[in-house]
Amino acid sequence: MESEFPAEQIEYLFNNKWTYEVQKSFARFLVLVSPHLPLLLEGNRKDAYSLYTLWAERLTTDFGKCFTPSDCQDKYEQFKIRHRVMRDMIKKHGIKYCYESGMMWGPVEAWNTVDPISVAYKTLGDPLWVELQQMFGEFNEETVHPAVQSSAGNGVMPVQVDVDSLKGKHPLE
Repeated sequence: MESEFPAEQIEYLFNNKWTYEVQKSFARFLVLVSPHLPLLLEGNRKDAYSLYTLWAERLTTDFGKCFTPSDCQDKYEQFKIRHRVMRDMIKKHGIKYCYESGMMWGPVEAWNTVDPISVAYKTLGDPLWVELQQMFGEFNEETVHPAVQSSAGNGVMPVQVDVDSLKGKHPLE
């Protein structure tokens, strides 16, 4: 069965343990607790360990693979890097991002970046871009996905995106 992700993304973002489905589940959990993430993850270390322990147990139960609190902490750190790199690439002059299809394109010289993970985005943006934006709370005109909406009442409101409907679409000019 052919993967829906480009080879570069499979190599850089996924593996047999941290599949797209596992990462999506973990990211959705982090989005739910995102208003409290700075306090939980950077404040009291005991709370952070408890949070990672709780979710490691949940992932182990849900997906039948052994996850440790350290695995979850490492993945959270990777999410931070992925968010920064994707955001910076969208802001970089010459790279365009189509939020409808998730496609990214631009001149060859625009892809020259120091961060090796940028190779994963040469054709397709991060499959968890909506969740990463919700998790890290950075919303501006250049990088925000329309599925992420701000409201004065509660800050962020996630809107589900039908990923299957985006398959096969091409970047808009």
